Amino acid sequence: MNTPLASVTSFNRREDDDQIERTAEEAAPFDRESAHRTSARLLPNIFKTMMERFKQTDGGQLYIDHELENVRSALVGIPQFEGTMVFAHGVHIRESLNASKGVIKAPGQTVIIAEGTHVTARIECKKLYNLGTFEGAAKVTDLLLNYGSIDGEIQFGALESAGPIRGNIMPLTA
Repeated sequence: MNTPLASVTSFNRREDDDQIERTAEEAAPFDRESAHRTSARLLPNIFKTMMERFKQTDGGQLYIDHELENVRSALVGIPQFEGTMVFAHGVHIRESLNASKGVIKAPGQTVIIAEGTHVTARIECKKLYNLGTFEGAAKVTDLLLNYGSIDGEIQFGALESAGPIRGNIMPLTA
């Protein structure tokens, strides 16, 4: 198994990026003379943006809104499959799944890999929320949000990651 190169946080340019850049410029100057520190002036804004992706219960638990993401199916109790599954709506993979010879397609929809879940497959979707472990290939035309770990051939429209990513990671070109 490859060692992760790094955890990556990357955003496509959005309207609020100019405000984030201005906030960083207005922040107190950073002591660049110290070899024992790394500037993290933008970190609060990065985490704020990432946390806005989730909803929050009254008790403070974070969750992904299935209604908002049009998630209507869950894969449970299917430890292995070959072939192609096509969904006309979003899908939540709730248990580990070995589909090394399988494809999960949710064109224009969201796929969620649950926390603690290990998925080996090829996935094609609009948005992929990875909270578990994903191995394989993925073509994500919009947002790939990674809080778990990824190892594979990944194409994405936009990437937000706080977990390790290994493999070939390529942005989709317009």
